[in-house]
Amino acid sequence: VEVDVEGEDPRTALEAKKLDRDGSLMTEERRQEGYASASTWWTWARAAGGAKFLFLQFLCLALDRASYVATEWWLAKWADARRRPADVFGTTFPAQNAGGLEARWRWARVYFVLGALSIVFCGLRTQWGFRGGVMAAARLYEQVSASILNAPMSYFDTTPQGRVVSRFTFDTEQIDIVLTQKAVMFMISCGWTVTGVVLMMSLTRGYMIIGIAPAFVAYFRILNFYRRSAVDLQRLDATS
Repeated sequence: VEVDVEGEDPRTALEAKKLDRDGSLMTEERRQEGYASASTWWTWARAAGGAKFLFLQFLCLALDRASYVATEWWLAKWADARRRPADVFGTTFPAQNAGGLEARWRWARVYFVLGALSIVFCGLRTQWGFRGGVMAAARLYEQVSASILNAPMSYFDTTPQGRVVSRFTFDTEQIDIVLTQKAVMFMISCGWTVTGVVLMMSLTRGYMIIGIAPAFVAYFRILNFYRRSAVDLQRLDATS
């Protein structure tokens, strides 16, 4: 979802004014074209907390992915130790068939700890992302409100009331809900993608890149084809 969070300065409205057929002074709303610029996304990220927000968000993502991979790796080691002991970082864990319930409990304790850490970090990265989205929505709303309230009377003479109302209804809803959800899910998806690629590259000694590169190029082309029409349709909906 592409949302332009950079509102137009009301003080520049007179620069785009024109006379309509009835002779009344009115401005035309300029619909943006193409994808949202990097400055638009940085405006949202800066309102969410800036560099501190991004650093802690990616840190929580890294810890979440690390704990998830560690849980799966420990479960694999546990399964391999069914008949023979296993050495994990210098510590010997007994075979499950030979150690009885005590041997299984030693493996289970570590598994429970890793699982608990995975749940905690998963909750942290989700809540921190949505917290940043709420802060960004509040700050951007305050900026839009201040811009409208401090606008000269000429702005209201040359701007349709429906356009002003749209900034506080449809656009506000997009920032409060849609943009926050999409931004958080995008960062989480990046964490999953990076983790998957790193694991596959490490397990296949780099040979997986032969299959990943063409698939990535094809996916990127399909994505761009879809976004060209999707973004313009969303902007037409926003300006209608």
